[in-house]
Amino acid sequence: MKVIASLPAKDRRILLERTFWEKAALLHEQNTRAGARPPAPRQARHLSDIVELWQSLSNSVRLRELFPEVIAHRRAFFDYTWVDYANMTPSSLKLIPSDLALPEWQADYKAMQSMFHSTPPDFQELLAALKHIESSLQAQQINEPTP
Repeated sequence: MKVIASLPAKDRRILLERTFWEKAALLHEQNTRAGARPPAPRQARHLSDIVELWQSLSNSVRLRELFPEVIAHRRAFFDYTWVDYANMTPSSLKLIPSDLALPEWQADYKAMQSMFHSTPPDFQELLAALKHIESSLQAQQINEPTP
């Protein structure tokens, strides 16, 4: 049997930094939508994912580079009318649901507990971590326009 060498496969992995921004943008889109609309089932996983990803990526140089690319992609493929993609910056992202929506997000988070491989943080801890991430993004001014 003759073995045929194949050409190197293109690296098709999704970067964690891109995943972080995709989830952050999705949460921002949901959290800035007018009206009381409950999250789709299992949307609360993105809250937990953002916190987990941030622990690995908060000092990533690539994190800074990918934000504009992710927002351009979301604008091209989603372009929700209530989102100002042209002026969206990391410091403007709203990761935490409104007080009015929090009970629904908390119920969704509770309903998906069996999906976690280990014990996830409780919802209040998750919110505290998201607040910290928002503050960090504001302080870092990642890809903010220069005056």
